[in-house]
Amino acid sequence: ILRATGQKLNRLQWCCVLIQCCAIAIVQYDVVKGVPMLPSRAYFLLSLATCITAVSSVWNQKVIKGFDVPLNLQNVLLH
Repeated sequence: ILRATGQKLNRLQWCCVLIQCCAIAIVQYDVVKGVPMLPSRAYFLLSLATCITAVSSVWNQKVIKGFDVPLNLQNVLLH
């Protein structure tokens, strides 16, 4: 997604993404029962929602950065 805007994640950012994904997986696992806390469909829908949010955020950033507007207006529109 970031390649569309010409941005790259550095090694530390990739490491942070990996740690967050592992932490979510650990928190959502019931050790006693040996199964995830939610049904598989719920995790699929959460992943889908995350992907849609990421794509729309990067797209909005790319569109807004394409216009010659002040930085504070860009921040208002992005956040």
